[in-house]
Amino acid sequence: MGANTPDFSGWATKAGLQCSDGRTITKDAFKEQDGTRVPLVWQHGHNEIANILGHAILTNKDDGVWCDAYFNSTDMGKIGQAAVQHGDVTALSIYANKLVEKSKSVLHGVIREVSLVLAGANPGALIDPLTIERRVDGSPEDTRFREWFRQTFQLSATKQGGSSVRKNGMIVKRHNGQDVLRFAFYHAWVKSSKFTDLEAGSTSLLLQTIVLEHEGLERV
Repeated sequence: MGANTPDFSGWATKAGLQCSDGRTITKDAFKEQDGTRVPLVWQHGHNEIANILGHAILTNKDDGVWCDAYFNSTDMGKIGQAAVQHGDVTALSIYANKLVEKSKSVLHGVIREVSLVLAGANPGALIDPLTIERRVDGSPEDTRFREWFRQTFQLSATKQGGSSVRKNGMIVKRHNGQDVLRFAFYHAWVKSSKFTDLEAGSTSLLLQTIVLEHEGLERV
């Protein structure tokens, strides 16, 4: 993985969703923190330095605040990384102060840290998996995906491959046959898959939608 590749990414907070405390984060409430680095913490634990798992880089977006997170090499950082990689922890939460509110709507504030939590206050604050839609067309790329899918979901096996069958890969967007955009993903595994319905007489290619959990995604 590249040195700047995050260990995971996701929504630190989503705008327009009511949190469990009754507050709703408005669009651009934290826009001044675009690009800011804040601590990555376990369960908002501010009383022990061991609770600091690493750091997160914030990005302000229309839908809320996105974060790219990086674990440190402490014992707690390694435990947190293992929990995320295994899918045991998927929720995020922010601690913010200097809030400006109106009728339970947060108009402005300062995010002090992003936490990995067992259950978040904001229903949209989640570690984000990667969703890919691809054509089942018999190409070499299709063959590689089919083999990965077969290794993961071995219907006749007593034990499924699951998250142990991990791959690095590349998503390439093409326009008029030319590559225009590339994203690399690292140590990914197939979380779920579904296919479009088969229609009698249809000449359209079958489409497969795959949800991948991963340990890093970067534009290359």
